[in-house]
Amino acid sequence: MYTGSNSDRYANYRGYCLPGTEHSYHPDLYPMKSKNTAPERDLRQELTRRKFRYRIHYRAIAGTPDIAFPKLKVALFVNGCFWHGHDCKYAASFREKPTGWKMRQRNTKEKDIGTYRDLKENGWFPVISWECRIKDNVEKEADRIAAILKSRPKY
Repeated sequence: MYTGSNSDRYANYRGYCLPGTEHSYHPDLYPMKSKNTAPERDLRQELTRRKFRYRIHYRAIAGTPDIAFPKLKVALFVNGCFWHGHDCKYAASFREKPTGWKMRQRNTKEKDIGTYRDLKENGWFPVISWECRIKDNVEKEADRIAAILKSRPKY
């Protein structure tokens, strides 16, 4: 029988933590999703409506992009503005967070840069779509992505 607290129960879940916390998992991060987020679903719905065919969470390439177009060698990442350190109005409300969040954002940015470099070296074209662009106007963001896809040669 388990007698610990809720924070103890999730202590080792995914290894998330903030500096100064007693556990390797920070309970505030538990409800955060990394797949099938609302902006990602909205963008996929718009791309499907435009008759584009894609793979989701494509593990065959570096970084597991949210949406991949293997025939065009395009990897689309739907980045959350706060988690990936975008400078926009949606990330602004989190600026008062402790230093640990800024360190996590910096680490995420560095990891993203490495992933994009690896994709380019393997002939893939990484495309970043920000949460704020999708929330503001998903049709306009889908237009931008459609233009990129139509300009790419098929493999």
